[in-house]
Amino acid sequence: MNLIKFRGIAEGGKYIFSDSIQFDVDSKGREFCRLKDEFGNWIFVESDSIAQFVGYDSDDNEIYEDDELIDRAGHEWTAVLLPQAEMDCGGVYEGLYGKEKFKLKGRGENENLS
Repeated sequence: MNLIKFRGIAEGGKYIFSDSIQFDVDSKGREFCRLKDEFGNWIFVESDSIAQFVGYDSDDNEIYEDDELIDRAGHEWTAVLLPQAEMDCGGVYEGLYGKEKFKLKGRGENENLS
């Protein structure tokens, strides 16, 4: 069973990581998104910052959609999420190439991950 969780940017640029997500539309027709934090509070996040968990890199760092990866040969890749039928071990990069080949490129959007 694959882990399903999301990441989004809240006010102040803080990342929220959650397995619960809500999309909605306000009274003026504007779309918004909320993620549930570790305390059970729904936090508004930027809708265009939402990314779904894809898997882990060779150092067991979490990888989310659109994260930049680099393989041992120095080739750059972008993490994507495929439909369940095409996935293996939680992520396209693992299923097609083997996770031991990939590391997050720098830290970039993932700099607050331990």
